[in-house]
This record gives sequence, C-alpha cells and structure tokens, in this order.
Amino acid sequence: MTAVAVLGVLFALGRSVSSRFAESSPGSTVVIVGTCVAYLAYKRYSDALLLRRVSGLTTGRPERARLLLVSAIFAAALIGLSDAAFLIVYAMCTTANLHSSSDGDTAAGVIIGMVMALCVALCLSRAFELKGPERTRR
Repeated sequence: MTAVAVLGVLFALGRSVSSRFAESSPGSTVVIVGTCVAYLAYKRYSDALLLRRVSGLTTGRPERARLLLVSAIFAAALIGLSDAAFLIVYAMCTTANLHSSSDGDTAAGVIIGMVMALCVALCLSRAFELKGPERTRR
C-alpha cells in the first residue's frame, strides 16, 4: 500500500517540478491520483475478502459493500494526505526565501517533501493495517 502512495507522490512531484507537466491540464492530475486511489482501494478490498475467507467467515452483499466503502475511504485518505504532506513541505521550502529562490531550495523541498509523504503513508498504513486471525499457542 505504501508503494502506491509513493507512486502518487512521485507523480505529484513530476507535475510540480517539471515544466513539461506544469503546462498540462489539471485533468491529468485527477486521472493519476484517481488511478492510484482506485488501485489501492481494490488491493485493500481484495485483501480484506481474503482475510475473511481464511478466517472462515461468510461475506454477503452488505458486508462486501461495507468493505468496498471502507477500502475506498482508506485509499483516498492515504493518497490524499501523503500528497498533501509533500505539497505543503515543498511549498514551504520553495517560498521560504522569496527573494532568492534557487535550485537548492527546490531540491530541498523535493527531498524533505518526499520524506514527509513517506512518513505519513507509513504511519497511516500501519495504523489501519488489516489484522488477520489471532494465533494462539497450545
């Protein structure tokens, strides 16, 4: 799951840093982030169904709908918050010196922003990790 968040951050990075992407339509950003959210939601949904099957639980339509909704909300939060963390840190680093903006400020913003986005993605994915059945010792 974290890899998908990293991919979303890298796409946001490419869009914000590269002048080639900066001139493209905002629709491309929506498609990229939407694809990342959809993939992450599908992955979490299929993992949740597998965990229920392994646990011996049946999964009816209402339960599947609930799992799909929870997976979509989780995916949107993970991708959105990690992208937001990157963009906030990147903006802070590049606008800190309004009079002397340099490539060093941009590079620092990219590196620090990526680290922050990874931290956010890892914390969220660990906090909301799917738990399998507990194993007991005999």
